Amino acid sequence: MPIGSDSSAEIGSNSDTEDDSVIDPIVEATEVFKEIIAPISTEQFFGTYWERKPLLVKRNSPSHYDDWFSTADFDSMLRNHRVMFGEHLDVTSYRDGKRETHNPEGRALASQTWQFYQSGCSLRLLCPQVFHDRVYQKLSILHELFGSFVGANVYLTPPGTQGFAPHWDDIEAFVMQLEGRKHWRVYAPRSPNERLPRESSGNFGPKDRLGQPVIDAVLEPGDLLYMPRGFIHQGRCLDGWHSLHITVSTYQKFAWTDLLAEAISGALERATTQDEEFRRGLPLGLLGFAGSAFGSLTAASRDDWANRRREAEEFCRSLLARLSGHISLDEAADRIACGQVRDALPPALDPSEASCSAFGAGPVWDARRGRLTAAPPAVTLKSRIRLVRRSAARLTGDGRLHSSLGNTRVFREAEPAYLDVEPALAPGVAALAAAYPTFLTVAELPIADPEDRVALAAGLHDRGLLLVREQR
Repeated sequence: MPIGSDSSAEIGSNSDTEDDSVIDPIVEATEVFKEIIAPISTEQFFGTYWERKPLLVKRNSPSHYDDWFSTADFDSMLRNHRVMFGEHLDVTSYRDGKRETHNPEGRALASQTWQFYQSGCSLRLLCPQVFHDRVYQKLSILHELFGSFVGANVYLTPPGTQGFAPHWDDIEAFVMQLEGRKHWRVYAPRSPNERLPRESSGNFGPKDRLGQPVIDAVLEPGDLLYMPRGFIHQGRCLDGWHSLHITVSTYQKFAWTDLLAEAISGALERATTQDEEFRRGLPLGLLGFAGSAFGSLTAASRDDWANRRREAEEFCRSLLARLSGHISLDEAADRIACGQVRDALPPALDPSEASCSAFGAGPVWDARRGRLTAAPPAVTLKSRIRLVRRSAARLTGDGRLHSSLGNTRVFREAEPAYLDVEPALAPGVAALAAAYPTFLTVAELPIADPEDRVALAAGLHDRGLLLVREQR
């Protein structure tokens, strides 16, 4: 087998760009997102609102999000799945300016959970995709649009109550009202330093000055509230109405600073290896004149210390200038992408995709005849192939093909997985990544030996990474 070792391996459930029999995941993801933000276009959303300002969409269409989740689904989940307090479900309250969590230990059985609800506590389901197929399918495909992990929380709040203190989040939040009504107030960041924060805030209290809300509205079923990172918000149920909403989130720790951190780390490794200046020892006595205790030194206090500090700072800047020549955008992007592959939900395949993947193809047991059905045709040079998902596979410069196929619906439950790809075959994997979501024929893979092209395609298909269709 021309593909090398497999570090681990389970999935949840002529070129051709117009194969109507198999969905285009990017188109599918875009359609799911269009449904979320309609009637706002994707161009208007990303050009006007994304990371800039909140968006309120009032639809007067109660059934718009009916296929996402319901309180009946919540009840069924409690009764039929091992939902654990703290791990999957939080019980919260916000009364008299005080936010509290009331999680007991153990499993969240329906009887105890509903007692909390009846006493005025909010219920936050931290990972509905673990238990709910439709949520899982939608979040999985949305990863194809954003390129970043897409998660969700579900919030069920009793009438006339509030479960959380005012706060900001470190994610882009899409609040979709599913049932009932909730009164939301959204406040702009109080300073430029609070825009697009890296971490979620603590709880704000009654004495904190939040300013006038930029959005003050009641969400009804089918309505949407989008909030960029850093916008302070709070929601309270109206008297006589419960509230159920799902918050879809993305872009956590997915900023230029994250890419630069990876780029600088790699550049420093290369610079240290290739440039002697980076390996020179520190000046004698540096720690005696550099540090926070010495930051106020001036020429009037110690001429020699001040001069040596200045020389050290100038040399640091010169090394940083040289470091920029070692920056590799591709390497940094690979590191970020591998993190995303590790965090991703396993691909939720459409039936049209599953039928030509290792998870749906192959012989099937015929119970009536007591035997297997005929095996599908073998992979040939004429077979048309495509990566199962862009977000499910990433080839890096060391020849490793990182994969999310072994992931579970539980965040980071599985160990990272990869295949070792032989150097002669790596261009074939790269061609598939570049062509995605277009199908290529096996013959089009830029690998010298035709037998190796077939072997690569067959090997990747057997591991669930490729869709294979016969040439029409």
